[in-house]
Amino acid sequence: MTSDRALSDLRGPQVLLGTGLALLLNLALFALAPLLLDQDVRTDLPVLESVDLRVPVRSKPLPEPEAEPEPEMEMPVILELTQPELTPEIPEAPDLKPPELAAPDAPPPALQDVEPPKAPSPKPARAAPLPVRAAKTATVPVPVS
Repeated sequence: MTSDRALSDLRGPQVLLGTGLALLLNLALFALAPLLLDQDVRTDLPVLESVDLRVPVRSKPLPEPEAEPEPEMEMPVILELTQPELTPEIPEAPDLKPPELAAPDAPPPALQDVEPPKAPSPKPARAAPLPVRAAKTATVPVPVS
C-alpha cells in the first residue's frame, strides 16, 4: 500500500509543475551560457611580462648583396720537415751476480735486538664524580577514618 501511495504522490500536479519549472530553468541557463561566457574580462592591473609571438612576414625577397671580388692569395711557402735520426742510447747494465746463499748446514743468522715498543702513557685520571644529593622527603599526614 505504501508503494501505491508513493507513486500517486509522484504523479501529483505540484510535482509535475516543479519538474517542469526545473527543466525550463535548466534550458534557459544552457541557452544563455554562450552569451555569458563570451564576455571579455578586463582588469586594470598592468601586465608584468609579455612575449611577442608575432612572426614577421616579408612580401618581397631581400636583394642579394653584391659579390665582392675575392682577394688574390699568394701561394703559401711549403716547408719540408725532415725527421732527425734518433739513435736510442741504452745504458749498459752492470753485471748482476746472484746473491750468495748460505750452506745448508750453516747455523741460522742471529736476530738483531729490537727494543719493544713503548707502552702508551696512561690516560689522565678523571675528576671525582659529583656527590649525589640525598632526595628531599616530605611527610604527609594520612587521615585515619
